[in-house]
Amino acid sequence: MKEFHKVVEMSDVIIQVLDARDPMGCRSPSVEEEVRRSEKRLVCVLNKIDLVPKENVEAWLKYLRHDFPVLPFKSSTQLQRSNLSHSSYSASSSSGAQPLMHLLKSYASGAPPGTSIRIGVVGLPNVGKSSLINSLKRARACSVASTPGHTKVLQEVALDRGLKLLDSPGVVWEDTQPDPTQRSLRNVLRVEAISDPISAVDAIITRVSWEALQQLYTIPAFQNVTEFLAMIAMSRGRLTKGGAADLGAAGKSVLHDWNTGKIPYHSTPPSVHPSSQPTVIEGSSQITGAENVGEAKILSQFGEAFDLDALFRDADAAVLNGDTDMDEAKQEDNEMEEDSNLMQSDDLASSVPMKRKSEIDISLAAYPFASLPSMDANPPSPKRTRIGDSEGDLDMNVAVPGPQTTHVRPMSRKELRKNGHIGTGVERKKRKAERMAID
Repeated sequence: MKEFHKVVEMSDVIIQVLDARDPMGCRSPSVEEEVRRSEKRLVCVLNKIDLVPKENVEAWLKYLRHDFPVLPFKSSTQLQRSNLSHSSYSASSSSGAQPLMHLLKSYASGAPPGTSIRIGVVGLPNVGKSSLINSLKRARACSVASTPGHTKVLQEVALDRGLKLLDSPGVVWEDTQPDPTQRSLRNVLRVEAISDPISAVDAIITRVSWEALQQLYTIPAFQNVTEFLAMIAMSRGRLTKGGAADLGAAGKSVLHDWNTGKIPYHSTPPSVHPSSQPTVIEGSSQITGAENVGEAKILSQFGEAFDLDALFRDADAAVLNGDTDMDEAKQEDNEMEEDSNLMQSDDLASSVPMKRKSEIDISLAAYPFASLPSMDANPPSPKRTRIGDSEGDLDMNVAVPGPQTTHVRPMSRKELRKNGHIGTGVERKKRKAERMAID
């Protein structure tokens, strides 16, 4: 909780990321109350909407928007190196980034010139906080993993001019995760650290259709969790040394499938929101739950020019219905920016020195091959055998040593002795004796 308090203190806007499969299990009333007490603005992002039916997403958006602004989102599943596209809604691209960016920039427009606002991203472990930041940044700004607790420290990411994101480690709210089994199902614990995976799988089969599990794992009908795990263990080879089914190992493999979204599951929102039936304390006009919340700064603080309902409609249409109107507008803005850059480059073209093109066409295609000289007729001499002035012809009377010609040193003692200029040892001694006799 220390990191969470630090994020709330440093941020101007708080984004709470919820898993679309179980939004209420990811919420924390105490956290939301603390954000409001700190007079911070609160926005909710319903992530992983691709794992639940469209009708279920629409129902949850309608329910949660009674409390705070909620935008649907699907983080990108690409490797996220650079230039992740916001305009395509394929299985690996992100959806809902443009409406969320529009909302955040609307907050930043009210900040003093030359300053940036910080946006803290909070939520349970493995709800997709880092993936959300990477999708908004359109680059791998934060490391992500499918295991909970991957983000260890607070990270600040520059999103855009005037916008900075704070990626915080996942926090497990004590008021929403009292049961260890519930923690296992919400992927806030590592599968390897779960001491009783069989109880967690028992909770899974009470939430999921048994027919769907039989079809997913290609197993016959079962009566209880023990039979289910025994079939999984036999089909996946999870056996003990004695050849018996390892129910614990099979249970952990099922939990891994649950956490990664392989097992289809989604919760349904309540039919009636509590705000539709406000309760009043006896003898008072104050509504229960509205005391001591400070000044809650949500989207009602925007100017008249900002239409929140229109933003919700555009976001729902773009993400749920595949409407690309907002993305086409964004594409037009990008094209206008590119045209502006091209105009600027054209203005600078006259001042930038360019390499002069050659006026001589040396292409072989301009000459018929019949007129080309033969390469074998007069092969060029080795460079070391070329003698004479380059402007005149070679003097053919000059002896040119070939590659194997021995180079003779005319002043060597051997040549002088051979030519009689230097005598042998006996002759030298004789001449020396004659000189001594004369003296």
